[in-house]
Amino acid sequence: MPRDEAERLRRLFGAHEPEELRTYLAVADGRKYIAGSTVRALGQFKRLLSGLYVPEKVATSTAPMDLVAVYVTLRELSNGRVNAEQTTAAISRFSKSALIRTCALFMANYRADPKHLDNWNSLLLESLNDGPRERAMNLLRQGRVLLTPQGALVLAKLALAYAQPEPQRMDPLAANWFGVLVIGIHDLLESTSAARADGDSDTERASLSQCLELSANTWFNRMLDDVTNILALYERRWANPRRRSAFRAAEAFERTQGFPIEAQARVAIALWASAYASKRPTVQRAYLSSLGIDEQTMTRILDLISVSIVDAEASVNVEIAPSSFAWNFDTFERYPVLRDTDDSLIVMDPALLLRRCLGWAPVYDLAEAGTATRHGLARVTEDYALEILQEMYPHEGVNKRLYVEAELRSAFPEGQIADAAVDFGTSWVVFELTSRIPLRGVVHGENTDDLEQQIDIVLEELEQISSTIVNISDGAHRLVEHAAGPTRERLRFYPVVVFTEGFPTNPVLLAEIRDRVRTRRLFDGHDVAPVEVIDITELELLESVVEHGGPTIPELLEDKAASSFWSDSLNNYLISGSRLRLVRASRIDSLFNAPLDRIIALLEQREAR
Repeated sequence: MPRDEAERLRRLFGAHEPEELRTYLAVADGRKYIAGSTVRALGQFKRLLSGLYVPEKVATSTAPMDLVAVYVTLRELSNGRVNAEQTTAAISRFSKSALIRTCALFMANYRADPKHLDNWNSLLLESLNDGPRERAMNLLRQGRVLLTPQGALVLAKLALAYAQPEPQRMDPLAANWFGVLVIGIHDLLESTSAARADGDSDTERASLSQCLELSANTWFNRMLDDVTNILALYERRWANPRRRSAFRAAEAFERTQGFPIEAQARVAIALWASAYASKRPTVQRAYLSSLGIDEQTMTRILDLISVSIVDAEASVNVEIAPSSFAWNFDTFERYPVLRDTDDSLIVMDPALLLRRCLGWAPVYDLAEAGTATRHGLARVTEDYALEILQEMYPHEGVNKRLYVEAELRSAFPEGQIADAAVDFGTSWVVFELTSRIPLRGVVHGENTDDLEQQIDIVLEELEQISSTIVNISDGAHRLVEHAAGPTRERLRFYPVVVFTEGFPTNPVLLAEIRDRVRTRRLFDGHDVAPVEVIDITELELLESVVEHGGPTIPELLEDKAASSFWSDSLNNYLISGSRLRLVRASRIDSLFNAPLDRIIALLEQREAR
């Protein structure tokens, strides 16, 4: 392409609207046409984050509602509602082991690639009669979902409680009974949710109940099952802390459990690889024999992360109560591997397995180590979040943007201080980092009182940001090198709370948090953007945007605030609303490969003997 043509295109789509374009437009009946023709003009243009100007219709992004998937119920296919007694009676026709293994196979397929649902849908459709099949296909065309991971794990809970121990019972894949059972469970989930909503006569309480249900749903379907992020955080938190003076979590774990957490990580990654990569969630215990772990240690590891099917049955009974039915999967979160009588190991969910063995969950195995141990691990975790910020904004020469807590405290000795603040000249992004886990009553969708308490926890973190904003507004010159004195320019602030272990951010909950901020007048008198609540994965997404030359954080948050994702999670906005090309940050590549490289090196050594 000649240079002059390239320049003309650049001006046309990358700068302001050219004058020569306007001369070709005519207006008739309130509509724009190309002059001298009946061809409609493209209409209004919108500037994207990339700087590109595109027609407004093309620029319209996905809305949060477009990301909501609604499951199909058996009532919609058969015109008859299924009750709990009918469901448990149907489940009792099957072998406990066979039904659990089928649920595990479904979860392994789903976690590896949700597109595998098409194969499971096809099996289900083939088993239906003409009328229900036609209705199911019509609902699929409308974007509805036949089979869900929530339905599969609820089915696994009910299988533990009601299926029979005899192995000769019917195979759940015969005539695809698995799919029919999952859709029947959707009826029970719908009934449970409706009953809870009907029980809240108070309007405000009913609104909180809806928020609670959505928060539990968000938590269950959150993006923390990305293996790269989990492995990167494991490397820093447990295996290789960045600072030499950091708390040694791995040593505390070994003192308490009698074996290194690295051995547990090897077992978890091997089982995950079989379930996730090979779609083989059920393996014999002998499969782990190549990991270089002695039999006594292997038994101790499996006792910690797995449970027999018989013992799981006793554990799961609490979770099938009405208040816990839909979202409480404590048994599978604590024991993501079930042991069968034939010495086989069944991975119920590859994502739960990694979170149990490589995430925050091992902290609960250190209960006897005391509060100091948990606080030490919290510091290491928050150090990881600071490492991300330091990679994004390194101190190079006189160009300093990031100020951490110690620097903020030195400049502002009075009042509360946030963990970090980033200077963008006329604006600041202020971060508060916390390793607090979301409350159980929230993530299980059980308790609106817990939801109120969870909101209060966020507001406590925001109070530290508020105090920091006041300090910077009055005395930014105490921080910024080479500043002559107080600035007269009004600064804009962007408050961001980072929950390192995840947070169920959704449009209803975030809007409620922002309403409480306004009610408490936390940021009155200052130019403050809407509050954002994010997790460590979303902070890593911001790292990717910065590393690959994307918009600044203030620009990005302004665009989010003006989009249909204004009160949704940053994750949903970045992936579905920003039109940015997201590439994993290089720092994560080296970190998440480290534990994998150690396992590969060990296996190669054993093969060489």
